[in-house]
Amino acid sequence: MKRAVSILILVTILATAFAVPVGAQSPAKSYLLMAKGNSLPSGLAQAISAAGGTLTRTIPEIGIAVASSTRSDFAARAARISGLRSVTYNVQVQWLDPRACYELS
Repeated sequence: MKRAVSILILVTILATAFAVPVGAQSPAKSYLLMAKGNSLPSGLAQAISAAGGTLTRTIPEIGIAVASSTRSDFAARAARISGLRSVTYNVQVQWLDPRACYELS
């Protein structure tokens, strides 16, 4: 149970860290890929490319990768890559109102 909670917290932190600002959206969507273990499968970049995406970032120490794709079926295709536990859409968060002026103190 502790491991599941830790993984959930980690995924939330990573989703926040890799979030793309709403104003900078592009047609490509970002996805978080979690390995079954603590290391990413070998040949991951090629497998993601074959699924129609591009590997954009890896955190091999904890088995997390980020990929982008314009394909609507990318998540389903990438989920079939051997060695991956899950493929989820990378939630985009707009923390601050881009029209507001903030004073730093």
